[in-house]
Amino acid sequence: MKKILIDALVFIGLFTVGLIVGFMCYQESYITTLLHYHDNEIYSLYSANPIAGTVSLRGELIATYDNFASVKLRINTFNRMNMTHIVFKLKEKGNPDWSVVNTYTIDRFVSGLLYPFGFPPIPNSKGKTYDFEIVSIDGTNDNAIGFISGYHDVATQYVFSKSELIGNKKLLVEFVKEKIINAVGDIYSIIYFGMFCIPALAWIASRCIRKKQVLRCIFVGLCCYLFLAFAYLPIDMHSNTMIFIALSGYIIAYLSNAPASLAYTFALFSLVEIPFAIFFGNTLAANKLSMLIFFLLIVGGMMSLKEIKKVTQ
Repeated sequence: MKKILIDALVFIGLFTVGLIVGFMCYQESYITTLLHYHDNEIYSLYSANPIAGTVSLRGELIATYDNFASVKLRINTFNRMNMTHIVFKLKEKGNPDWSVVNTYTIDRFVSGLLYPFGFPPIPNSKGKTYDFEIVSIDGTNDNAIGFISGYHDVATQYVFSKSELIGNKKLLVEFVKEKIINAVGDIYSIIYFGMFCIPALAWIASRCIRKKQVLRCIFVGLCCYLFLAFAYLPIDMHSNTMIFIALSGYIIAYLSNAPASLAYTFALFSLVEIPFAIFFGNTLAANKLSMLIFFLLIVGGMMSLKEIKKVTQ
């Protein structure tokens, strides 16, 4: 009974730590913000071509909550460094003048990720319709970004202050409820937070399954999920996510007593995937795969040292 209780406490501890780290590394939506994806067709004028010359982007969306603070659009850099500028405009539908006009230098835009076009939070924005437009200042067809239209490629973000939430219990309860609904009701969020539950799942599997072959197959499956989710999930993650994944991979390898060759095999597969990712225009995945290779080699080296130490004893 005592052993079961200890195993349960370790599982709960790993699960809790994983979720906390996940929230800290989730850069699509911070702790005091709400994110809402708009998967219905919001563009009134759209082109997959670079935003340059007379080509522009226009859309219309309805704010889901109060404190509307940014429109997030998925970027396409066309696999190049672009050095020109664009202008983002926003206004409430029906107003003759733009209330937000911001200029951006596009050299730091990351292909495949949502970019936040931010502005001061708009109170009482819930249910109101807003028009936005993006135009180019000096872009050309070979020196400008574009935008991707599809599933989860447009989002709005709503920012609440800590004092506002703490000082209004009703608002805090509603905020927490919406935060949880957003986390558990969206497939991207589920896949993302699932990565941070891997150590807890690996631990409970190691305590419940005694057949080494079955256990190792489960661990290989968990590692595949971990690596593929990190590489191909198109959301913004903090760099510390990679450290967590490396530690998780080593914990799984340690619990399963896996050989170092497994880490090197994963690194090899990741290396082979990079040219395919680039060929299909997924430079975000290619960059993440290159980071995975680096950390897989580190994990493989640690596992090799363990094997050498075991042989010499």
